[in-house]
Amino acid sequence: MNVFVLGATGWIGGAITDALLVAHHQVVGLTRTAQAASTLEAKGATAVQGDMSDAHVLIPVAQQADAVVMASSASLDATVNTLQTLITALQGSQKTLIYISGSSLYGDIGNQEQVDEQVFVQRLTEPSRQESPEQKVYRAR
Repeated sequence: MNVFVLGATGWIGGAITDALLVAHHQVVGLTRTAQAASTLEAKGATAVQGDMSDAHVLIPVAQQADAVVMASSASLDATVNTLQTLITALQGSQKTLIYISGSSLYGDIGNQEQVDEQVFVQRLTEPSRQESPEQKVYRAR
């Protein structure tokens, strides 16, 4: 299986990439730097350089993959925008899109010392707030 992994050199995405490679899947990982690309390619994966906002990079790679795993960490808005790009690119294809949520759930919370579920709920109920990444993925099912 050919799997496109966003966040392939990160903590969670790296573990997913390693597990996919051990299981003999082909992995294409999105990397922001040449150094990260070298690290990824040394593992046996293919690197595509760009970032989550590069729709012209994301769309063709996602459409060529059998499945897409988004395990990258970014701001809430960047995450939602990237998910929308991927959902649109895969629309009608019956391909799997897996979204691993993480700290981007909270978005930009300023200088608060503590983050808990209440902060997340408050941020999502603000009138200007877009849907959460989880809501976007669930709605696209």
